[in-house]
Amino acid sequence: MFRFFNRLIILLFIVAIGSVVVLVSGRESDESLTNKYSAEASGNSKLIGRFIEHILHEREDNLGDVAAAANPQEMEDRLQKYSAFIDKHYSLGECFSTGITDSGFEITKSITLGANDCSIPAPKNDEIAATLKRGKVYIGLLNFDSSRNMIFIYPIMRDGVFSGTVYDISTVMDDKGIKGYWNSTNSGGKSELVIDDVKAYPNEPDIQNLLRLKAGIKNGNTAEYDSRQVGFYDFEVHDTKFCLIYATEKYKRQFVFSFFPWAGDYAVIILFLPLVALIILIITEMLRVNKKLSDEIADRTRHLNMLSKKNESLFQAIPEYIVVHHKNGNIIEQNSKFRELECPEGSNGNIFDYIREKDKFRARLETLHEDEVENFGEFSIVKSSGEIMNVSVSAILMDSDGLQAVLSVFTDITDYKNMQNSFYLAQRREAVGTLASGMAHDFSNILQNISLQFGLAERADDDEKRELHLESINGIVDGARMYIQKVLQSARNTEEKPEPRYGRELTSMAIDIASNLLPPDVSILYSDTSEGMMIKIAESRYIQMIVNLCQNASDAMDKRGGVTITTSKHEMHYGTFFELRVKDTGHGMDKNDQKNMFKPFFTTKNRKGAGLGLATVKQVVMDSGGFIEVHSAPGEGCEFKILLPETK
Repeated sequence: MFRFFNRLIILLFIVAIGSVVVLVSGRESDESLTNKYSAEASGNSKLIGRFIEHILHEREDNLGDVAAAANPQEMEDRLQKYSAFIDKHYSLGECFSTGITDSGFEITKSITLGANDCSIPAPKNDEIAATLKRGKVYIGLLNFDSSRNMIFIYPIMRDGVFSGTVYDISTVMDDKGIKGYWNSTNSGGKSELVIDDVKAYPNEPDIQNLLRLKAGIKNGNTAEYDSRQVGFYDFEVHDTKFCLIYATEKYKRQFVFSFFPWAGDYAVIILFLPLVALIILIITEMLRVNKKLSDEIADRTRHLNMLSKKNESLFQAIPEYIVVHHKNGNIIEQNSKFRELECPEGSNGNIFDYIREKDKFRARLETLHEDEVENFGEFSIVKSSGEIMNVSVSAILMDSDGLQAVLSVFTDITDYKNMQNSFYLAQRREAVGTLASGMAHDFSNILQNISLQFGLAERADDDEKRELHLESINGIVDGARMYIQKVLQSARNTEEKPEPRYGRELTSMAIDIASNLLPPDVSILYSDTSEGMMIKIAESRYIQMIVNLCQNASDAMDKRGGVTITTSKHEMHYGTFFELRVKDTGHGMDKNDQKNMFKPFFTTKNRKGAGLGLATVKQVVMDSGGFIEVHSAPGEGCEFKILLPETK
């Protein structure tokens, strides 16, 4: 350890000696220092001066345009446009005020912008007043507090007669406005706009000295003052002479390595070379402790191997079907529970050989994100015996020997599905009971219509009228027969197999049935742009899904209002879907209700519902390989968006 610190002190000494040598050899000369600051003062005084000169001429032109207006209203309009132009194109500093006065120099219109209110009247100095009444423009600097404001006064002449003024008061050079902009591009420099007259500044000796210094310059436009280089730019606006004074920051010496010109490009290397040597020494000392670290690493490796064996034992003991595989389906590893499924005949150890809904599973794998567990939904697995097992799948991306892999967990939900189907059948029977109570009223109306048409047929005075009434009776009977067929089809107890059907036809049929179940004050508005898409689904389950959504919407609207149903075509990067939207204008749901609404037996109807309606809807959607989304907020109604895959 002593040897290490001894070497460290020697290297630090080398660093100090090297730094002194570099600083001495790179010291900037007085001549080059003066030339550099002089060039800065000359260039910036011209650049800023021309910019300020442009601003003053621009304001003069705008005030002249206001004064030339035909009438007072037009003058005010032009003044408003002028103030908006200034506000848009210039950074307003401490003060900006513009306005109009009458011939007695009383303000008739004033607009004030900027940080402070400087809307003062035009000065009533007799000399200035006489100048303005002769039709000449007055430009000057007025002192207010600590800021130096400039005033423009433009006379308003009507047929050669003085009738008022247009004025403009502004802080032309301040830290928030123009000067602040130039200071940001020329750090350390200071700008000052003054009238080129020593007598105008009786109480400001610095400005007097600078103006006298300017008068004594023979060549160029710069001079040295108070360890600074000062540049001057003269210009004139309406017989008023101005001078823009730019003073650089105080001299600061820099190191240009003029003694060793080649060192300029390698200055960093020269300064840090001793530090590199120090780093090498540290690395040497680190190698000395390498053996101790390697021993600790060996101990940690043994510990990690022991943990790995424990994790492997845990992986094999978990009572879920767990498998690690690539996105292409090739299985990397599986636990003992998953091995019980046994590979299907002809399988090469690929996860897709087990799953019936291969396209759906592959599409979900493509959307899987890293470090995020995703629920893929429900799938069917074919066992080696041919038995079908329903599973819920969750997956996450993980690293396997440096390659990206997927860990999938399959949970057996076959018993749960059977129980859910029983709930679904019970709910259908409950709906049939509700439908039957409405059928009595409907058939009463049908019989009344038949009786009415029959009575009219008996009283008909010719065969042609009697024939028309009999045809009406026949049409009423046909309508009743179709109504009965729809009810029987919806109430059928047998398990219906999914078949390709036109989505809009199924939706129209479901709406007809739902309309008979809803209260009379609830209406359904339907529109379709699905372009004749087909979906593969059991007709009765699709009808039950829409009936459940409409009944929930009716309850949410207190059995009064409108339900909007739309069907359309929805293109996604992994397929084309038939989109069904069901929207109500009810009281909506908060986040907690949305989180639990698909759980069986969860209800917000104060014990008036079984809580199976939305659970059944989600099950129908998942069984069909689709997706469901809900958009709702308290007081804003609720919209269900269902996507079902297109079939041919």
